[in-house]
Amino acid sequence: MKTALDHPVTIIGTGFLRAAILRRIATARPGATVRVLSTVPPAPVADLSIEHVNGPLTDLQAVYAAISGADSIIHLGTGDAEVYGPNASGTATITSAAISQNCRHVLFCSLPDVYGDGAGRLLDENDPLIPQTRLARAKVIGERLVEQFSMIPGRSSTVIRPFGLYGPGQPAESTMGRVLTAAATGHPVILPGGGTQLRNFTYCDDVAAGIVAALCRDNTDTAPHACYNIASCETYSLRDAAKLAIKLIGSTSTIAAPSPARRRSGRVRPVTVQIPSVERAARELGFHATTLLAEGISRCVLHDHAAAVMPDLVTA
Repeated sequence: MKTALDHPVTIIGTGFLRAAILRRIATARPGATVRVLSTVPPAPVADLSIEHVNGPLTDLQAVYAAISGADSIIHLGTGDAEVYGPNASGTATITSAAISQNCRHVLFCSLPDVYGDGAGRLLDENDPLIPQTRLARAKVIGERLVEQFSMIPGRSSTVIRPFGLYGPGQPAESTMGRVLTAAATGHPVILPGGGTQLRNFTYCDDVAAGIVAALCRDNTDTAPHACYNIASCETYSLRDAAKLAIKLIGSTSTIAAPSPARRRSGRVRPVTVQIPSVERAARELGFHATTLLAEGISRCVLHDHAAAVMPDLVTA
């Protein structure tokens, strides 16, 4: 049975999640053809034919070149809160190009932050969206744009909301990146509010597996548009996750709250609880995260050690 991976796929975006997706595609369909649009070229992946189109997602000519001939698109967007405009306008450009280039399926990677605070309940895909940041609001706009794409006959769209994404090559400024950097150097791990916030940290390979499964979903005829939470089954407080990282690294770091000088007035308060339901992804995609947090952190630590010793040989 043929799937989306038997046709050319375009990935728009960069970073450690893109690397995980490329590895997953190579495993699922050796010899698949993937075109990547970004300003950072991807590392080679065995058993995968990769073509790099250099340019940002706001470059109209580059977007059309990347999408031309593709059957499906994985749009990772950007996690930069300072690029609200490019997040929204770039998604509009991508959906317009997908229409003109007869692309069949657009998959958009959103954020759990679109839900806002989820205290007292499991977050499912039908819950109201209450974004509290500029980036979350831009992601909501992106979700609406790709949903409109699916209203065209013969087209489909999918929104993925990955919770607590982390993994080797993650940005140093990400939640887990800050924890591991501080623990590795013996500095205090600074956690807003003492780290009582609850999260489901999900390893990048599990998120990539969910994305590829959603790209290949076989229910597009009955559900042209679909949305899925992708998350681990484990729930940790930030404090307990940091304590686990400190223990696995063998660090002497302590956990502390930000000093008063580091607390900025008017700043959006941290979301305290985000615990997702993954029932829909399990039922419709067969998705089940398999990487426990202790194993995922250990992989990150090994990657960071190898990168410190052999920086030219280690990629995300």
